[in-house]
Amino acid sequence: MRPAAYRGFANQSTGYALRYLALLVLLVSIPTFLFIYYDMSAGVEKLAGQIRQSWPDFKLAGGVLEVDAPMPMIIDNGDGSLTIVDTSGKTYLTLLEAYPSAGYVITRDQIFQRREGRARVIDFKTLHFITFTKQILVHWMAYFRWISVLIIIFGFPFLYVFKLLEAAAAALVAMLAGFIFRSILNYSQAFRISVYALTIPFIAQGLQKALWPDCPYPSIMFYAIFLIYVVIGVRGATRSRIVL
Repeated sequence: MRPAAYRGFANQSTGYALRYLALLVLLVSIPTFLFIYYDMSAGVEKLAGQIRQSWPDFKLAGGVLEVDAPMPMIIDNGDGSLTIVDTSGKTYLTLLEAYPSAGYVITRDQIFQRREGRARVIDFKTLHFITFTKQILVHWMAYFRWISVLIIIFGFPFLYVFKLLEAAAAALVAMLAGFIFRSILNYSQAFRISVYALTIPFIAQGLQKALWPDCPYPSIMFYAIFLIYVVIGVRGATRSRIVL
């Protein structure tokens, strides 16, 4: 990432810059995608175990929920709220009065959700064509981990386009820096400089997410370093008396 090295990159074709960016995104994103896969796999396996051990047998068929357990079931959500399950025939309004901290109330034909002052009701009648049991849920939980594979498949092109847009916007900063440092710089060259300037900040961003996930204001840090590298690239080319 020597400042003078930007000259060679700026004189490459735009296709070369796009391929470089694709390779950069691939190399940096692979560890992140693998982490997502293993994290989701572990989370799915843990949730499946909790369902097998802690959930009672239930059956949702014809839009009616049946639960094989004493009613009401009171479940602590761990965030100060409760989930109440009662298929004895009481309405959720009665249960809400009895359990004011309930975030979810599940009756034999409805789910009532209350969050941040807003309420929503899901009617099981809309699912009358589905038959669902505890055993079926545990069985399909094994396939939920493939959601992470879909994230990987669709995540790479999304991330690539996002970084492409970042480089395109930063090229305007590169042109402004070129004007200040009196460099002859067109937009395509400024874009290629911006792509090259992404290297260290993007790698640092990947490491930060893996090693310091609770970093305050990570986006501000990333864009600050990125723009610094853009200016360094243009200034390095100017100081080396390189005609772009």
